[in-house]
Amino acid sequence: MTSILQNEPATAFENFHDPNWVKLTLQHCLPNIVGYEGIIQHCDISYLHYKRYLKARSRQKSFLAVCYDLSITDLHEHIQHATVFAKIYLGDRSQMEYDKLMQDRLTRNAKDQQPLHLADLGMIVWMFPSDPSLPQLADLLDPSRVTHYFPPGYCPVPRTHPTQIPQVTPHVVHYRPECRCTIRYLLQGDPASQGSSVMLFAKTFKDDEREVFQRMEALWNLSQKNPNTIKVPKPLSYDDSIHTIWQEGVAGLPLREVIQPSNYHHYLKSVALGLAILQQSTLPSSSTISSHDHVIEFHKKAQKLSQVFPTGSEILQNLGRTLEELALSDGPISTQMIHGDFHIGQLLADNTQVTFFDLDECAMGDPLQDVANFLVDLHFQEFPSGFRQHMTQSFVKAYTALVPWEVSQRRLDWHAAIQFTNKVYRSFIQRKPSFEKDFDRFMNFLKESSLSTTEHANP
Repeated sequence: MTSILQNEPATAFENFHDPNWVKLTLQHCLPNIVGYEGIIQHCDISYLHYKRYLKARSRQKSFLAVCYDLSITDLHEHIQHATVFAKIYLGDRSQMEYDKLMQDRLTRNAKDQQPLHLADLGMIVWMFPSDPSLPQLADLLDPSRVTHYFPPGYCPVPRTHPTQIPQVTPHVVHYRPECRCTIRYLLQGDPASQGSSVMLFAKTFKDDEREVFQRMEALWNLSQKNPNTIKVPKPLSYDDSIHTIWQEGVAGLPLREVIQPSNYHHYLKSVALGLAILQQSTLPSSSTISSHDHVIEFHKKAQKLSQVFPTGSEILQNLGRTLEELALSDGPISTQMIHGDFHIGQLLADNTQVTFFDLDECAMGDPLQDVANFLVDLHFQEFPSGFRQHMTQSFVKAYTALVPWEVSQRRLDWHAAIQFTNKVYRSFIQRKPSFEKDFDRFMNFLKESSLSTTEHANP
């Protein structure tokens, strides 16, 4: 497979995209990174971001940020898991960046674990939960310290006496380095009390995200006024000091595990209703996503994907032109509140309703983006093709009946092409074994869609 990073300076980072090379390389310095001896059995890339400076005088500032999930057999033959976040720089720049980090830590009297500088690799490494932009993680993942940050007066479990501290078991649900982390807590009170375990969630951010909390509050209030339309977790509080939202847990199972031919109509009607309510709400958001924004991102990713599959280059170029032309010819688009990251993984199901999660990416935009995102994601789930088609038809029919704007097939396909590109690009940069299969899915979609690029041959 040809690399997406063909041009300097990116070729200097190419080995760091290869999990096998990384596994062998980190093995030599493993004790310095994780603090114990062991053998790395497996390495996955869960996050990758390449920052490229195009101007010649700034090119040496380019860097790669990547997160490796390691499975390690320790000296006692136990399997340990470690998450390592790394930044890789060109030339000798890692030393300068490391010196800046150390000075910053000294200035703010940092208490979390300091990063490791692997100078021969041009790499700076943080062992999770240490993170250069989320210093609060260490406290939030420490059962003995996190209770100090719980919402004021929050005590959901029975206690023998008022000062009793609940037993806390944290679990990381999702981590995006230097950005945010979602943590689930199992709280257990007096062991003598039955049913004394409850769930609590924290979502912590790099920057102030009070607006996200305000959206959650507004949608929660809306759901309480209209309990049969949309269900969301109850937000409890926002802690400015650690940029963290606290919210109650919700009972249920992931919708992807529950949905089946006997119940998909019911659940997808609930999903469509909740989405329609969200999109017609007046939740606060300071962000807007335009068709122009999507096209710009498409061209960046399509250019790199073309280097991976040169035979698909012509199709991607033609698709880019089609997306531009349709964005211009469609004229003004109905702009509504959108979820921004809507897929089946964001939904929890009980016997009657579906619970909506994750309002971080909400913005003003084309509401059909959410619909297309949901439908494209179904292609990447383990559903039989025929069942996926039935779910698609059921969801679009239910959604169309609930919203006042036109649900154009061409507009859905326009957004689906954008979302397929995003999925395939992410599949490649994370070096997923399914990448070539995912690319074929994308090409098959283009053949069957209403977009004019279907006249071209599949590579």
